[in-house]
Amino acid sequence: MRKDVIRRKAIEPRSTAEESDVRDSGVQSVDRALSIIETLAEDDEGYRLSDLAIRTGLSTSTVHRLLATLENRRFVQFDRSQSKWHVGARCFTVGATFARRRNFAAQAIPYLRKLRDLTRETANLAVVDDEFIVVLTRMESREIMRSLTKLVGRVAMVASGVGKAVLATYSDDDVSAIIHHHGMPRLTEKSIVRPGELFKKLEKIRRQGYAVDDEEACMGLRCVAAVVYNDCAEPLAAISVSGMTARMTDERLPQLGRTVREVAAELTAALGGVMPGAGTA
Repeated sequence: MRKDVIRRKAIEPRSTAEESDVRDSGVQSVDRALSIIETLAEDDEGYRLSDLAIRTGLSTSTVHRLLATLENRRFVQFDRSQSKWHVGARCFTVGATFARRRNFAAQAIPYLRKLRDLTRETANLAVVDDEFIVVLTRMESREIMRSLTKLVGRVAMVASGVGKAVLATYSDDDVSAIIHHHGMPRLTEKSIVRPGELFKKLEKIRRQGYAVDDEEACMGLRCVAAVVYNDCAEPLAAISVSGMTARMTDERLPQLGRTVREVAAELTAALGGVMPGAGTA
């Protein structure tokens, strides 16, 4: 007897519009899930489901569905005794990867100390985060009058010495894109707010190997910075010295620039990095 053959129904290919809808839906879910994690990270006490829905602006059913997925991946955890959701252990392990990538901060401490002692000014180590500058650590000057800027917070690249030092390693197109994204904020009366002026400054930085923030982020404060490079001769971080304009005079700036540039090169070598042009014929 002939057996019946089960024939699989032909699957019609998705239209471009359908594929786009699927992608958009997936991106939206990722965005919402990340929003939930960020909200949970705001409060160590955790959030109830209803409070989390209000905080994120999502429906309770949507939040619950996403929480279930995140809980399976251990990015969130549920405290049944208090009926509250918290950030999960997986968030820590992922975040620890970032910390490992930034472990050069500990290695940079002796060089920041050297820079501080050579210049008698505050020495800083900073990195680029989403096209902004973030100071990771610093060695405070021993001078009575010293810069008292906060360690945390983000500063526009165009308005800081370390930011301009890094921007000088970028192409003009990349710099233009950053200006387009974030503008050129006027933080002080000396801030650079014209692209043409910024490009002239960057060209000078490329020639001399260091950048100067001349009261562009904070009146009364100057900063001299140079780039630290990775093993691909790309900017990894930047170091700088900052101090009062009364001490960091026009006459001192060239010597400070040379000192910062030399210590940045030493730190680059210590981290296994390569200075641009090194080893070329």
